[in-house]
Amino acid sequence: MSEQRKYKRALLISYLNTYDYTSNSETGFLADISHGGMLLISKNPIPVDVSLSLAIEVPEEVDETETFVVTAKSIRCIKDKDLNYFNTGFIFEEMTSNDIQIVNNIMAAFEL
Repeated sequence: MSEQRKYKRALLISYLNTYDYTSNSETGFLADISHGGMLLISKNPIPVDVSLSLAIEVPEEVDETETFVVTAKSIRCIKDKDLNYFNTGFIFEEMTSNDIQIVNNIMAAFEL
């Protein structure tokens, strides 16, 4: 089965801290990102089909607010084969033109 992606995915050279914006609790680390979604690595599994407001900590050079907040829905969660972590795929539910620009900046600054 071939996997087709609508958006180019950027693997990041540095993981970015990510937390649940509503509860201010740590969720994990951003591992890759595209205009359509992202992959989060976490110590605990994240239930599938859950919408979260996720805050991604980014350096000031990427976004002067230093926090990129986006609403995303979890679409899959699998245990990493080599580590004691979980990989959760999210799709972005709402993206403004400013959000797209921040994603572009993250990709330009951290793409592997």
